[in-house]
Amino acid sequence: MIENAALALAVSYAPKDSRAAIEALFALDGLLAGIVRATTDPLIGQMRLTWWREALERLDGAPPPAEPVLSAIAEHVLPLGVTGAALAAITDGWEALLEEPFGGDAVERHAGRGAALFEAIAVVTGADDRAAVDAGRGWALADLAAHLRDPAGGAEAAARARPYLRAALAQRWSRAGRTIGALALLARQDLDRTAPVTRLGRLLWYRFTGR
Repeated sequence: MIENAALALAVSYAPKDSRAAIEALFALDGLLAGIVRATTDPLIGQMRLTWWREALERLDGAPPPAEPVLSAIAEHVLPLGVTGAALAAITDGWEALLEEPFGGDAVERHAGRGAALFEAIAVVTGADDRAAVDAGRGWALADLAAHLRDPAGGAEAAARARPYLRAALAQRWSRAGRTIGALALLARQDLDRTAPVTRLGRLLWYRFTGR
């Protein structure tokens, strides 16, 4: 279950038969985020992320272990054409945040988390919109900007997010791809600190127009 109301609304724009898959994908991303947030020793954090990377890759050739997120991925995501190996790239983006010292290259590699996540969403929804990767990169960087405690690092992540989001929102999204487009719109609104009422109205309009 997705608890963020705006995110849940964006997911509701997806074809019904893909929504359980999208929820499983965000559950995976949220779990990996929790690992990074709870890490006090980068080496331990890297070891935990390595376990998840390898567990995702094993899904391509073996049943899932008794772990709810992996079971949901196996049940809802893989049958729609996404591989565990492709999802393993999400862990690489999170691992970049554990590098010391943390800098520009790691920020850009973290954007790959969103690219892999949104490519998977495109597959499960049947969206063929070219800007899915740009949307994912921009979304991940905007999310990073909102959560970094270092003001300079947050400003850098935000600055890097804007060109990707600008490219993603320049197109009219297909009906299948409107969840991705809506997520890119939410990310830009986060960066712009859009007022809640305007934010919701714009998101609802997006559902019908794709831009």
